[in-house]
Amino acid sequence: MISIVMCSRTQAEADRAADIFDAVLAGEQHEVVTVIAAPSMCSGYNAGIRQASGEVVCFVHDDVEPIGQQFAQRLLGHMQRFDVLGVAGGSKLIGPAWHLAGPPHVFGQVTHGDRANGRMWVNTFGVPSRAVDGIVGLDGLFIACRRSVLDRVTFDEQVPGYHLYDIDFSYRAAQAGFNVGVACDLDLLHWGKADFNSPPWQAAAGVFRHKHAATIPLVSEFAAWTIPVTHVASRAEAVEVMRRAYEATESRNA
Repeated sequence: MISIVMCSRTQAEADRAADIFDAVLAGEQHEVVTVIAAPSMCSGYNAGIRQASGEVVCFVHDDVEPIGQQFAQRLLGHMQRFDVLGVAGGSKLIGPAWHLAGPPHVFGQVTHGDRANGRMWVNTFGVPSRAVDGIVGLDGLFIACRRSVLDRVTFDEQVPGYHLYDIDFSYRAAQAGFNVGVACDLDLLHWGKADFNSPPWQAAAGVFRHKHAATIPLVSEFAAWTIPVTHVASRAEAVEVMRRAYEATESRNA
């Protein structure tokens, strides 16, 4: 059984997101657990964990939607290999964001969009194969876990607000010995983006730096790199761009 856990500001936003996943997961045993107006993402997700009953528990932003045709099958297939799974993440951490180390330490691909104008683009971080292991930090737009992980690692409610809960959780899961990976073929569309200069993000970053100062070699200068962007006109075109990326790696690796 798949449990989808989401935090939303309002019931209307939660209902819209739940309808999307109910449609995508039709035919699969699943549930959608929504937590409304949680004081922080960590407290909201922990409340969701207590309500969820699935063997695979997915923590998903309520502005994310699967746009491919085989989301459930691919997700369940990857969860045979991984304990924790995201769609974007890094194999090296040098600060409070998973992408700071740059290539060749960043992996995954995500379609982003702006609801205000309908524009969409695919960000391709690195696609050496359909799935990549050895990950230590994940983006929180989508994180799937086996239930057994959550018996040992949950979200730290000392991390404030709605930022860095993801990298903190995935890093602690990796430290605990779980196999953390990135799937490059789940074809997700995310309608939001982080503001790394906002005071709430900076506050959470300070907590993260202090908490993990002994094990993460924080640096003041980060890799200078530009995330590849492919602008697309539709969901179908986005799926095609992402498909070409992981199929190209399969051809090279054959």
